[in-house]
Amino acid sequence: MTMIKIGRLSMVALLALAGLLLGCNSGSNAAGVDVSGTWTLNVDGETSSMTLQQNGDALSGSVQGAPLTGSVNGNNISITSGFSGGPLLVADGTVDGLSMSGSYTATEAGGTQHTGTWSATKP
Repeated sequence: MTMIKIGRLSMVALLALAGLLLGCNSGSNAAGVDVSGTWTLNVDGETSSMTLQQNGDALSGSVQGAPLTGSVNGNNISITSGFSGGPLLVADGTVDGLSMSGSYTATEAGGTQHTGTWSATKP
């Protein structure tokens, strides 16, 4: 995957946030959404692989080594990701079967923000 720099925010950080938004589900939630497993992630046109785990409505996982945490509420996904001292990624989205999509905001350490969209499919 080609690394794209957006200011000081790298595509890896963007993918990590998107990963958090995508969530995962090995437990159950109100809608019975199950998003655990490996997903093909697309963030602003760049693709990557993301692995997700869900315990009830709590999410964890990683994308390109970046840790993910978040939650699932019905079909809604909320994810946060960031490296210590690095950019913070906050993403929200909706799950629809074997696909998900939404938007993210990435905040650099200096406070500069970037926004965009993400989507993911499960093979």
